[in-house]
Amino acid sequence: MEIIHQQFPEYTQIHTDASKNTNGIGFSVITNQENHLFQLLFSTSIYTAETYAIYEALKIVLSSNPKNCSIIISDSERPQVSCGSPHTSGFPETRKLTL
Repeated sequence: MEIIHQQFPEYTQIHTDASKNTNGIGFSVITNQENHLFQLLFSTSIYTAETYAIYEALKIVLSSNPKNCSIIISDSERPQVSCGSPHTSGFPETRKLTL
């Protein structure tokens, strides 16, 4: 994280993470000021939870001051790769992200 802070010192860092265990599934979006927690249906996949976390992070970026720069930090590669792929028709969550 220190490298990111050194390379982007004036950017707002937004961290995303999702988790699934025997108690349920959910995700969080953490900014410098707030921690947003979301709970999803137990049948939701971890991929979908990670995708929704990135989607919520994007909503925060879009609703923030346009003069502020943000960087979204996620440990999930699959939603990021899918967002850049023209072949996302099988993943409605990713289609929602690209709208």
